[in-house]
Amino acid sequence: MGHAVVDHAAGGLTALAGLGIIFICGGIQGYQAYVGDLRKAGTMEWPLRVLLVIGGITLATPGGGINPLSQWQIMLLALAILAPTLLVALALVKRGQARLVAS
Repeated sequence: MGHAVVDHAAGGLTALAGLGIIFICGGIQGYQAYVGDLRKAGTMEWPLRVLLVIGGITLATPGGGINPLSQWQIMLLALAILAPTLLVALALVKRGQARLVAS
């Protein structure tokens, strides 16, 4: 019974690390999955990319142990960074696409 709990926790941490890597890669490449090409965000491209990398690193970081924050606190911190970043990125990319279509 004890192994199932450990395996479940390890699977959750692995999933969070994988999701964090998706955001890190999106920030590095300048293309975020389900958002699009961040170059269309104009002058906000680089701040968004930096925030995606920071949020991804935060999400991929395990909580507890030598880290003074629990896993829940780490996830909430990552959510506080990534949610507004993704919403702004999505809005700016869609606006950039609309400008290209209109011109």
